[in-house]
Amino acid sequence: MASIHRSREIAADADALWARMRRFGDLDSWALDLGPMRLSGDETTPGTEREFGSAVGTGTAVERLLELDDEARSMRYLIVRSSHPVTDYVATLRVSPRGDGSLVEWLAEFEAESDDARQVQEGIGAAYDRWMAELARQTERPA
Repeated sequence: MASIHRSREIAADADALWARMRRFGDLDSWALDLGPMRLSGDETTPGTEREFGSAVGTGTAVERLLELDDEARSMRYLIVRSSHPVTDYVATLRVSPRGDGSLVEWLAEFEAESDDARQVQEGIGAAYDRWMAELARQTERPA
């Protein structure tokens, strides 16, 4: 089993940041290299699926919401279908207070279908880093 853990401190209130991040169908507003999201149900209901493509046309993905916990400010989802060479992919996205701001963490565990799990980890981890950087750019308070 391979894993990824990325985190970023963001100068924004944890509750305000979570209010933005918890919308399962709104990932494309801060993960800018993803295409528009299409939801199969209510974005707060476990079992809802989001389908999206890459903004650069490299394939489509379907992800299913497993859990949304507003008290813990976290969500878990799994990849149903993707162009990434992975199976059994479950990710957790969470935000917690940190000093005057927040700590955003994105964790995932999966089986790599290719021989180079490290390359898969680095590629997905780089995407998490880009997306959290854009989230910070959009939400951080001015210094």
